[in-house]
Amino acid sequence: MATNPNITQFPTPPVQATRGSRPLARKLAQVLSEVHRVPKKGRNDFHGYDYVYESDLVDHIRDKLADHGVMIFPSVREHDVTEMQDARKRTVYLTTVTLDITLIDGESNDQFTTTWVGQGMDNGDKGYYKAYTGAIKYFLLKTFLISTGDDPENDDVQRSPKGGKKPTKPSPKQGNAPKQSAAPSATSEKEKWQVKATEFTELLEEAADTETVSSFKKLYIHRMKAKSLDEIDAKKIGAMCRKLRGMNADARKDYIEGVVADQAAKSAK
Repeated sequence: MATNPNITQFPTPPVQATRGSRPLARKLAQVLSEVHRVPKKGRNDFHGYDYVYESDLVDHIRDKLADHGVMIFPSVREHDVTEMQDARKRTVYLTTVTLDITLIDGESNDQFTTTWVGQGMDNGDKGYYKAYTGAIKYFLLKTFLISTGDDPENDDVQRSPKGGKKPTKPSPKQGNAPKQSAAPSATSEKEKWQVKATEFTELLEEAADTETVSSFKKLYIHRMKAKSLDEIDAKKIGAMCRKLRGMNADARKDYIEGVVADQAAKSAK
């Protein structure tokens, strides 16, 4: 594996030799008691699975660590890029990033380092970002035992036509079971909104980093005169999706970053 010369390499601080209690461990245990389940708001319709947004996970735990004076320092140990071909014989790149992640107690300087590996596949230049984000995401999930509802050992599922999984339902019993009424139209509208909201987020995340995506979303919500994305009609979100889909990757990236930069410049005046 090769080290990326364009990435700042933070030296891993030496672990402090201490006797008796570990202040950092006590603080992390307190953080453990404060975190809870993070819902899966993301949806990959192509592969048929739900996932937790890295931004939701970071927002959930960042303030808790800050309240206890615990800081996290990720450092790229090494990375590797392998050229491959996908099922359609297109060239794609599998990026593997190894991170040394050091947690430090700001009061006692008690610290320790743990190593995590992330992988990301892309046909452009997003593989490194995906791999880095994946390593950070699963470091937070598994270190702080944050539940997402996953159960890797649960095989009691059946495949949906698109390749996803859904719980196996028991066969209906024979007899005069009462007929169920059709689901209300509100459910259909909610599903439409979820599809558009997920597409909107995925289009943004394909082109920009997490911080820029978050800033763009906030601006979009503000300009739509809403308090949250939930308040915006699915048709309006769909219109923005069509606009983003009409751009290639570079143009979309320039557009998103340009909107955020323009707002930052206006706020600075």
